[in-house]
Amino acid sequence: MARETNKSRRQAQAQSAREKAAAARVAQQRADQRRRAVVIISSVVALALIGVIIAVAAVNSKNSKTPERKTTASPALVNQITSVPSATLASVGKGGALGHLRRVSDTPLTVNGKPGVLYIGGEFCPFCAGERWALIQALSRFGSFSGLQQIRSSEDNFPTFDFVNSTYTSKYLSFTPREIEDENHNRLQTMTSEQQSLFAKYSGGGNFPFVYIGGKYYFYGADLDVTVLNGLTWQQVASDLKDPSSKVAQAIDGEANYLTAALCTVTGNKPAAACTSTITGLQSQLPT
Repeated sequence: MARETNKSRRQAQAQSAREKAAAARVAQQRADQRRRAVVIISSVVALALIGVIIAVAAVNSKNSKTPERKTTASPALVNQITSVPSATLASVGKGGALGHLRRVSDTPLTVNGKPGVLYIGGEFCPFCAGERWALIQALSRFGSFSGLQQIRSSEDNFPTFDFVNSTYTSKYLSFTPREIEDENHNRLQTMTSEQQSLFAKYSGGGNFPFVYIGGKYYFYGADLDVTVLNGLTWQQVASDLKDPSSKVAQAIDGEANYLTAALCTVTGNKPAAACTSTITGLQSQLPT
């Protein structure tokens, strides 16, 4: 009887040990599972934090474009742009100008008693980048610029100029430029209520660039192939303007001639040095 009791006791003890071992294994498995869960969650959180850091860095990098992109335009460079030989301009004619000018019959726009030209664009804008070359060349036939700065469009990195701190002087025309967004699409210059009204009415829903000439003509979006600027420096563009066979001259000189034809219309074909036979010949191609 005692032997059976001892046997039963040993069996009970063995069963208890097995149960404790099983419980320990279960506890260990649960602990391992918790550790793995913690590792997984920690990894996910770490990856998320890395993603946030990368995103913030990208935003900061985008917004860190600073004025080192702007330099004072070289007088020699501006002179090259504004003194393209008349023979070259005559050879190019309308060239690659796309002819997007549209005719309006508004009250003549005058500023300080002279026909007014309004430009609205943005520093980021690649289409504005191309159009500014032609505008500077065309308007310089009626007057002169000072304070131009060299910049690159933050979109497509095209070499161009900035009108923000520029001044235009002419006996024949007034030029009002407004760069209303900077290279990061932030608000830069403001418009008057009259300028806002014209922009809202004629810009096709807020397209850059927008050019309005004396209450007679307007267009929005580049009126030339701006891709001719791709990969070029300012000096390369200026040099190509003198070669009538170059894509740059065909685009920019051609657009400058076409714009000059419209400008001569609002100035009464004055001065004669700007409104040459080449230009007056192009007036028949203006919209009526």
